[in-house]
Amino acid sequence: LITLFVILSLIISPFLPARSSNASVDQENYYLEKGLQEKKEGKFQQALKTWEEARTVLPSPSLAVAIEHIQLVTEQNLVDSYQISSAMYFWALQIKDEASVDKELIRKEMHMLEALIEPREYRKWRKAFNKSSTSVLPLIQEFWISVDPTPSTPYNERLIEHWERIAYARNTYIINDKSAYGTDDRGTTY
Repeated sequence: LITLFVILSLIISPFLPARSSNASVDQENYYLEKGLQEKKEGKFQQALKTWEEARTVLPSPSLAVAIEHIQLVTEQNLVDSYQISSAMYFWALQIKDEASVDKELIRKEMHMLEALIEPREYRKWRKAFNKSSTSVLPLIQEFWISVDPTPSTPYNERLIEHWERIAYARNTYIINDKSAYGTDDRGTTY
C-alpha cells in the first residue's frame, strides 16, 4: 500500500501546482500590502522598513515592492533613503522566474522609460519582452547603469531624478490613468 502511494505521488506530483511558487507570491503580496497600508496611514518610515525586510526575506526579487519603495522615497523626498531605494530597484531587476513575475508591471516599467531611450533601443526591449518578460530586465539595468552620471557614488542619481520627476508630475499635473506616468501630456513631457 505504501509503495502504491509513493508511485502515485511520483506520477501525480508534476501536475500539481508548485507550492513554493505560490507561497513566494503570497509572501511578496504580504509585504507589499503591509507596506501600502503603513504608507496609507502615514507611517512612511515603517512602510520603507517593511519593504526593505521583504528584500532580505523573499526568495525572489520583487519589482512591485521595489517600485513602491522608490516611489515613496521620491514622493516624500527622503534623501537618506536614496541609496537603499536605488539598491532595491536594481535588486528587483534580477528577477529570473518567469512564472512568478507580474508581466504587466514590467511592461509598465518599460513604457515609463520609452521616452528616455532611442526608438531602436526600445524596439529591442519590446522584442526581448515578447520573448520572455524577464529578459528585458537586464536591458533596463544596462540603461540605468549607462546614464548614471557618477557610478562611484552609493546610488544612481539619474534613477532617483527620474522618480523625483514622476512624483512631481503626479503631484502637479492633471491625473490621467491612460499615460505611462499617470498624468496629462505636460507630466509626460516633464
